[in-house]
Amino acid sequence: LVVVIGTFGHNYSVYSTDWGWARTLWAVMFVVSTLYSYTWDILMDWSLCQRNSRHPFLRERIVYPPAFYYYAMVSNFFFRFFWTVTISAPINIGIAPQYLSLLAACVEVVRRFTWALIRVENEHSNNCGQYRAVQFIPLPFDEARFSEPSQVLLTGKTDAAPPPAKA
Repeated sequence: LVVVIGTFGHNYSVYSTDWGWARTLWAVMFVVSTLYSYTWDILMDWSLCQRNSRHPFLRERIVYPPAFYYYAMVSNFFFRFFWTVTISAPINIGIAPQYLSLLAACVEVVRRFTWALIRVENEHSNNCGQYRAVQFIPLPFDEARFSEPSQVLLTGKTDAAPPPAKA
């Protein structure tokens, strides 16, 4: 809905003081969407706020110090809402729009980097904890057929005999 209203309405990223019903609806839907995305990050992507965890508002198995997760939870909330600064009038902020856009992009890079660190750590801990991690992955070809890996890589051929034909 946010995309539809933003697409068919006038350009809301341009600094203006016109707040008609469409722009207000767009902003409200954007806030709802941002809150939903933040909640999804915390509960689903990071698996935080688990009950009966020895770390309040975290999960049982963590790799980084608890302070890092608390920083990530708080910063993710504020960084997700940083877009509200970009739709404010430049008079209220005192920063030129092009610098504000640059700052918003940098904040988003930091937010996504932090998100990725915790997301990968959570996925790894789930894989190991639920025994989905394996040490052996079968290859899609017969390993015994190749005498030396370097020979196969350089020439694409082997001096090994072809496997016997099946009857």
